[in-house]
Amino acid sequence: MKKLLTMLLILCCATQTVARNNSDNSIDVFIIDDTPTNVREQPNGKIAGKLPVIDTGYIVELDECQKGWCSVIDIREAAEDKEIKIKSTTGKLWLHHSVLGFHTRNYGKQKITIRNKPQNNAPAVYSFNEEQSLCLLDFNDNWAKVKTWDSKHTGWIERKWVCENPLTTCP
Repeated sequence: MKKLLTMLLILCCATQTVARNNSDNSIDVFIIDDTPTNVREQPNGKIAGKLPVIDTGYIVELDECQKGWCSVIDIREAAEDKEIKIKSTTGKLWLHHSVLGFHTRNYGKQKITIRNKPQNNAPAVYSFNEEQSLCLLDFNDNWAKVKTWDSKHTGWIERKWVCENPLTTCP
């Protein structure tokens, strides 16, 4: 089932463009790619390294997203929390947004509302009470821009609902 959800996340995320991030805060998500993942030295630039496919997956800390690419602070194996080191001549590493996703942490069936703007009073785009896997498109201080796996809904959710671990629930 997780492999099916991962495949659907890959399909839904592959076509979306990420807007410029306006935050200095970082966010943790996981890699949803089921093929070796290219890590680049700049957006759409030279490949600095490839992450092989592993059953446990990778957790990635990001510090900004722009034009479909997210800047990487840290990459680690999800099961062992082991840091993955990739050298870059530019000093930065980048991942395309289409390989990034997360699960929601509404384990008690709390209602999560996707909104058309990163504001609590913004109009609702979609709401759900079950845990979902979502594609990351962008983020700011308190919000993550997401797309549902079926690509039917795009908008913003509060970041408190983001669970970056592909293997287990988050506290």
